[in-house]
Amino acid sequence: MEPITISSNYSFSETQKALEAAIPPLDLTYQTYLAQGDYAGAHEALEALPPLNNFILPPRNFTDLLLAIGKSGQAVQYEIGNPLTAVTMAQHNLDIALHTPRRVLLRVDGDKVEIKFNALAPLVAKFQVPEVDTVARKLDAKLTETLRRVAGYDESR
Repeated sequence: MEPITISSNYSFSETQKALEAAIPPLDLTYQTYLAQGDYAGAHEALEALPPLNNFILPPRNFTDLLLAIGKSGQAVQYEIGNPLTAVTMAQHNLDIALHTPRRVLLRVDGDKVEIKFNALAPLVAKFQVPEVDTVARKLDAKLTETLRRVAGYDESR
């Protein structure tokens, strides 16, 4: 499967700032409720989350990791999604959790700044759960729309 690639109209640092502004860090309030055994409170906190969250802060800095092995390049990896959406999909088949949250790579390739990710719908289609397929297509559209906006494209494009 080929990843979806969106070329940015901005520099690497401008694209990174726009991406991090567009996708908020994951609010971990639900974990406090879970630790207390308050599942209703956890569910309410999960329902309050936006559809796309950044699961890891700081994101994985591949630029520094490449430098650590004597290579150069600019790349940052994000894990983006929503835990309630992920578990709602995975309730049908726990192996679906292998594909959520989504990994998104911001990188420089030659003189181009690119955002790459694998579409979710083809990854979960093998589970043959219509409800999951529908959610996956909506998530792919939402993530693509958000990343295109981050890269400097109009939503109408």
